[in-house]
Amino acid sequence: MPPSSYLVGTAAVTENLLKRKWSAIILRHLANGITDPAEIGKLEADLSTKAMNERLRNMLRFSLILRYPNPSNAKLVEYRLTARGHKILKVLNFINQLDQESNQQNGNGEEHTLVAIRRVKVTPEAKNRIILKD
Repeated sequence: MPPSSYLVGTAAVTENLLKRKWSAIILRHLANGITDPAEIGKLEADLSTKAMNERLRNMLRFSLILRYPNPSNAKLVEYRLTARGHKILKVLNFINQLDQESNQQNGNGEEHTLVAIRRVKVTPEAKNRIILKD
């Protein structure tokens, strides 16, 4: 039987990672062989230790990474991607590629607003005047 973390679907795991800033960046660093969280923290100055630890805990929970003792110093730990972590990273990279292609099609990499939405408070009197048509 697979580990309980595998019961969480790939779509749910990917959505969870996409909702949280730094998750994809940490995965990419791990894929590039940077296994020490302190090194990742030095490379990403805006990444707090608290955010780093929370992201690593989530990735461990979803079996995207494994934790290993550092061979040179037993007090330190290293993190490495699992096979599932590599697969999820491929999905995240594909999404990133789609974004880049979309920006190129829009010209100059600028983002364009497709629809502008304006919220207006509707008064009770206005609600009474609204007639819904089928």
